[in-house]
Amino acid sequence: MYERLERFVETVETVGATKAGSSKTITIESATASALVAGVDIGATSVAVVAFAQDGSVRTAWHRHNGHPVQVVRDALAELSVDPSARIGVMGAGAGRLVSQGVGSSVDEVRAIITMVRRRFPEARNILDIGG
Repeated sequence: MYERLERFVETVETVGATKAGSSKTITIESATASALVAGVDIGATSVAVVAFAQDGSVRTAWHRHNGHPVQVVRDALAELSVDPSARIGVMGAGAGRLVSQGVGSSVDEVRAIITMVRRRFPEARNILDIGG
């Protein structure tokens, strides 16, 4: 899960966050501004959200969804002050379900990985992704 969250962060050239415990919110920089861009990864058991605000701050949240990923994502977006008009990219096992309810647009995980690797490691010739 952390690696997938990191891909969101790296794709927009900023820093990532660590996962700890069963539910954790990590503030990388304090922010009062609403987020303009957010990335959501809905996995089989958890949700990871990263939000980028106009003031340059980055906020993240990670929560187990216990079978209710859509509600947990909505709560996490509110928790991170994601503006309703923000661009929200969604990927992972539950992406289609969230997008079908009008939240965000689907992001192809393979393209996100390729973009991150090309930016961080332009000399790389191969990518090995072992999902979890």
